[in-house]
Amino acid sequence: KRVLCQYWEPQSSSWTERGVFLRGLSFDGADVAAICVSSHLTLFTVTDGSRVAEVVEKKISTLSTRFSDFGGIDLLDADTELNYLVPVIFGVVTAAFIIVVAIAKAKGRSQAVSHARKLFVQEGRLHRETVIRSIEYEAILRGWM
Repeated sequence: KRVLCQYWEPQSSSWTERGVFLRGLSFDGADVAAICVSSHLTLFTVTDGSRVAEVVEKKISTLSTRFSDFGGIDLLDADTELNYLVPVIFGVVTAAFIIVVAIAKAKGRSQAVSHARKLFVQEGRLHRETVIRSIEYEAILRGWM
């Protein structure tokens, strides 16, 4: 990893290293402090100049640019071409998901009612089943209970 001292340059709207130098690092137990020297006064930061940080920053920048581009689309404009396949696929997948959830709920509810009916017939009352802990399971197996 590479630690850098940088300052904000308003003209280019970016962080730059020009005129700022990393003098050293101060270690105090688990705390680490960077010592920066500068030839000017401005807004400073300490950054991670490693390749991983650059890749993450590039991906975030690309994603934010795409979101900004989406914000500029006017769907009501006559010149805007829509890809109708995308909303159709989205609608079909959403409908299929709703149908699967509804069927699963109905099937689960009917199984729960059937189980409750069987339990009531066997024991004469309804109660939630309890899960035994490992210590109780061991006691049952060893014949302690």
